[in-house]
Amino acid sequence: MSMRKIILVISSIVFLFSCSVTKKLKDTDMVGSYYAKIKGHNNTSVQYKLKLQHNSFSLNFKGQDYNPECTGSWLKNGDTLFLKCK
Repeated sequence: MSMRKIILVISSIVFLFSCSVTKKLKDTDMVGSYYAKIKGHNNTSVQYKLKLQHNSFSLNFKGQDYNPECTGSWLKNGDTLFLKCK
């Protein structure tokens, strides 16, 4: 086999195996707990906690002087997640 054919075969194999498949995200893939902590004003921290269940959610913000919580239902539309508090 010539060097040109070997390079062509290797390039073809790499191309075939490097192609990705797009997976459509299902609602059940979103279920879980999500957490973030960021720096707030005056070196305080703010924590966000989101727990998604199959048809409901709970969202909690925790800061220096506040700790609100929201529960309700959620809806995924395309790549956007809508939360509706009770």
